[in-house]
Amino acid sequence: MRVSRTPTIRDVSAYLDGLLDTKRLDEGLGLLSCGKNRVDLVCGAVNLSFHAIQQTIREEASLLICHHAAWPSTDADLVDKKLDLLREHDISLYVSHDSLDMHPTLGTAPCLARTIGWKPRQLFCDGLGVIADISTGPLSSRTIVDTLNQTLGTSVLSVCDSDAISRVGIIAGWGARPEWMAQARASGADAFLSGEAIHFGKLYCLEAQLPLFLAGHYTTELPAIRVLLENIGQNCGVKTELILDPDSANLF
Repeated sequence: MRVSRTPTIRDVSAYLDGLLDTKRLDEGLGLLSCGKNRVDLVCGAVNLSFHAIQQTIREEASLLICHHAAWPSTDADLVDKKLDLLREHDISLYVSHDSLDMHPTLGTAPCLARTIGWKPRQLFCDGLGVIADISTGPLSSRTIVDTLNQTLGTSVLSVCDSDAISRVGIIAGWGARPEWMAQARASGADAFLSGEAIHFGKLYCLEAQLPLFLAGHYTTELPAIRVLLENIGQNCGVKTELILDPDSANLF
């Protein structure tokens, strides 16, 4: 979609619905709150945090696109406070979550792989994850940790080392779950990259001798939001701004 005029919220929302195939997922995705009609500036963030909302207000943006909504399971009594703040300032909210996670090219896993410099090879786990080749050839766990720290600006936690890793299964966010990592192994991965894991995810990798790299929930999902904003800017003819949230990043 390319428009010669300033796009409306319906223009941008319709474009995103089509791009991300949002309607196929019944999870409360898409345009959740409608504010100003004209969209002069779109802000994008991983979390619907107060930091992201306040930065969107300061930038006088018309639309905030978030990967995560404010859900009762994650935000508890803060849900209404966040949504009320958006409404107070006439800011629209669009949530992408699963529809972005599972996009074959713009998804959180493929975008993370390309950001690191790895080549996405095949999808797995119903499109939630990607198997990526390390194009430079087999690398040690230590070298991969150093690469991830430098590329993503994070401090990676690793479990179970290897001297020769060439194919990595990737699911961003909270993706290091035993059943998903087992699928990656069955698809040929000899290591796994995600944002975070609970105790049993780490134990699985230790016992299965599958090198695991954890780079932070926020950090592993940020590249997809960056790419999505670039896409919107190019195709909707609107200015975009990526909101970085150091508080979320530091929480790992």
